[in-house]
Amino acid sequence: MKPIWDMIDGFQLHLKLLSLVLFLMPLP
Repeated sequence: MKPIWDMIDGFQLHLKLLSLVLFLMPLP
């Protein structure tokens, strides 16, 4: 069960970083 929760936390962190990058990127 532990690795599953670690993978979920990593996915949420990746999603936050991706949304942050998209937010900081200049709009075309």
